[in-house]
Amino acid sequence: IATSWIVVHQLDAETSVARHLQSSAEVQVIAASVLYALATHALATGLTTQTTGAVSPEEQGSLLGVEHSLFGFARIVGPILGTAIFVSFNESIWPVAAGCAAIDAGLTGLFFI
Repeated sequence: IATSWIVVHQLDAETSVARHLQSSAEVQVIAASVLYALATHALATGLTTQTTGAVSPEEQGSLLGVEHSLFGFARIVGPILGTAIFVSFNESIWPVAAGCAAIDAGLTGLFFI
């Protein structure tokens, strides 16, 4: 009976560790998603503001159509590339999040030069 209790207790401890690791990964994904949403909103708004001011009012509709098509394409291709990068870093979210933040910061910085 004592051996059964030890085995059951060990399985409970392993399950608890697995749940903790799973919840830790969930927190990482949620944090990266929030950062991604904030960065995407800031970048898209800044890009649209800068580009619509650079063209005549007659061309703004075409420009917005092209921009939003590119945004849609990025929303399709982005998760595929992000998943591939995520897997290549042994499923650690922080290098991926840092890379995305660096790209967003670099692109945002281009508009202020």
